[in-house]
Amino acid sequence: MKKFFKILLWIISIIYFLIVILVSILVIKENEYGITTFGNNYYVIINENSENDVYKNGNLVIVENKKIDELKESEEVFLYKSNSNNEVNIKIGKIKDINLESNPKYIIVDNDIGFYREDSILGIYKNQYNNIGKIINFLEKKWIFLFLLIVPTIVILIFELFFIIKKLKRGEENINN
Repeated sequence: MKKFFKILLWIISIIYFLIVILVSILVIKENEYGITTFGNNYYVIINENSENDVYKNGNLVIVENKKIDELKESEEVFLYKSNSNNEVNIKIGKIKDINLESNPKYIIVDNDIGFYREDSILGIYKNQYNNIGKIINFLEKKWIFLFLLIVPTIVILIFELFFIIKKLKRGEENINN
């Protein structure tokens, strides 16, 4: 029975450290808009259902970064769009027109007023995972990250200091006797 609990403790510890490593990487790899990036891919968490119900709330969508020269008309594209509070949201739309002649280059999206410059373009759909975004969204919250990584680290540090002080006191007692 003791061996079973030891194995169970090791399994739980490994799972815990894998989650901590994953969350740390996700937080570290966020760009200035809060989107996680790895190489040429963006990991976008959908926070509301899209108009065409292709992207559901809580899904994780992998978006391949594309330059404006690589895009085609009527292709679905993911874009950064800031609102009046300077909060950045992700917008999904089909390209209506691409203008490569002007400076800066821009695209126009269906059902939208205005244009999007190249620095507002994330890219195109590559893959989608259902409900994984909800889990990642939960784990990336500051309080969860704090309790998942910082608090256990402080507790371990306190225990280690306690054991070091205890050993030092035992060493002093052995010297005095």
